[in-house]
Amino acid sequence: MRTFILADNQEVTGYAVEHLLRSSGHQDLRRATCYGELLQLLDRHTDAVVVIDFTLFDFDSEQQLLHLALRFPSAAWLLLSDDLPLSLLRSVLHGSHSFSVVFKDCTLDALRLAIDAVEGGSRHVCQRAMDLL
Repeated sequence: MRTFILADNQEVTGYAVEHLLRSSGHQDLRRATCYGELLQLLDRHTDAVVVIDFTLFDFDSEQQLLHLALRFPSAAWLLLSDDLPLSLLRSVLHGSHSFSVVFKDCTLDALRLAIDAVEGGSRHVCQRAMDLL
């Protein structure tokens, strides 16, 4: 199983995702509370699955996230947010297959599907994200 890095500064969401992962048998979970910690964890776990809330994390720009994904091409990214800038959504869905998207108001089953797909090397994009494009 791959290492999961949780990069969501919303404590309740982080706890819920961690619980969901652990109940599904994932034990190698790490937490990143800032960009520097995320970099350190990715340096050690280059093929990790990063579950991240872009809007609540301390990125300076959308470009910073995209550059990070280019720097760690073996990592998989699951964007889990309430809302995403349309420009970022377009960039990640049209420019890279390493990004998956699920919104926080989705069902637990939808989140489980996304986690399973990402861990297995597939991409998952929820219907709401597709509708926004």
